[in-house]
Amino acid sequence: ARAFTRQRVWDLGITLAPRSLKLDLDHPVLEPGRVILRGPGGLERAIPVDHKDRLAIDWSFPLNSPQLTRESFHSVLHNHFDRTRGQTNDLRELWRGKLAIVGSIASGNDLTDFGATPLEKETFLAIRSWNVANSVLTGRFVRQSALRVELLLILSLAVIAGLVIW
Repeated sequence: ARAFTRQRVWDLGITLAPRSLKLDLDHPVLEPGRVILRGPGGLERAIPVDHKDRLAIDWSFPLNSPQLTRESFHSVLHNHFDRTRGQTNDLRELWRGKLAIVGSIASGNDLTDFGATPLEKETFLAIRSWNVANSVLTGRFVRQSALRVELLLILSLAVIAGLVIW
């Protein structure tokens, strides 16, 4: 028996959003430069990827974004247990219609979930998952420019820098 098998798995952010939208993760359409996920009622998300099948993340939601709901996991579990016991009079509905991503903010060698992102040099790394999920939910993705546009931009900036220095 083999110790492991190689397989591709979906990113957490890409898994959460399609489940919420009821997109079919089991039958993606793979085309050069994009992955297409289809759902009921003609709903479709075309996720742009580069030549190495990587997604450029739209970092719209930093950790302190007012659109994000934050609550301790202990509190979420407490509310869940109260709900299962029928004690619903004092429950807050913070999470209705929302996706929840749980990450560790404990300190220690293998417990921490902090690191660098394009937004901050030290932040909560679950931020990556909710930004990917947000892109899939909204259909708003970062798309790479064509090579000729990038080369024209580099050349233009080099000319401008040369003129400024001169």
